[in-house]
Amino acid sequence: MSKCIFNSTDFGSYYYYTQHIELNNEHHELDNSAAQRVVQSPNINSLTDNEFEFYKTFTHEIIHFLDSTASLWGIEYSIRLFNYYEQNCTASLDVFSLNDSEVLIQHQNLQQGDPADKFEFKIMRTVLSYDDNHGVYLSFKYYDTDSDGVKEVHAVPVSMLAVLEGHAYACENLLSIERYEANNDLSSVKFLDIDLQQTLRRRSFTEYSCILAYVDHIFPKFTIKQKLKIIVFTCEFVLNMPSLGFPFPENFIDDLFKASRIELISALKMEMNRNMN
Repeated sequence: MSKCIFNSTDFGSYYYYTQHIELNNEHHELDNSAAQRVVQSPNINSLTDNEFEFYKTFTHEIIHFLDSTASLWGIEYSIRLFNYYEQNCTASLDVFSLNDSEVLIQHQNLQQGDPADKFEFKIMRTVLSYDDNHGVYLSFKYYDTDSDGVKEVHAVPVSMLAVLEGHAYACENLLSIERYEANNDLSSVKFLDIDLQQTLRRRSFTEYSCILAYVDHIFPKFTIKQKLKIIVFTCEFVLNMPSLGFPFPENFIDDLFKASRIELISALKMEMNRNMN
């Protein structure tokens, strides 16, 4: 599920249910000893371009591993997963499913549109949504403009998968920028920015790129490095949000979603109070 979706080849995978990583080092023409040397390298600037691509894949997948084992959300996920394996009963499965549903259910059921499509957008909004199968959830709405005014062109749920993939993808690309800057290769930084802008408009990737798209929308003058750092900070905050007590004033939620129905706002607060991130 957490495969390297921005490439046509699966360079690596992280499996949440078993918490293990697979790396396709053979694709990069690296044997096992060479792969171990690369991931243990103290200086990424000493790596060849091919080795660096493998190192980025390793970084992407190890971020998934750390998020699902070392963050507050991940510790809870791991405990519930362990209890399910140990107890092997319906009750422990039901409890574990609370976390698992955050990662998979919205991802599988709430995507819209043809995956092959690309689209253009000028405006983004966060919208409080509801349906009988999923309850209350947040959506990113993408809007474009034409002679008839503003129209919605896409919507995607702000699922935990968006947080997990957004975090790993931001860390991976920050590595690229650090390498480019160390080599004074500013043109490659610019090309990376252009490539990310194209990725934001690929419909099948929006669940993974929606946080980057929103940051890009509200901070258009920031550099790509600044935007990626904002994503890392935001995702780490969400993953380590304490479950005891409401983390910020309720009137912030009231004002942010003042156009929504009051019962939806109340349901959102309830979900956040029980640590549905």
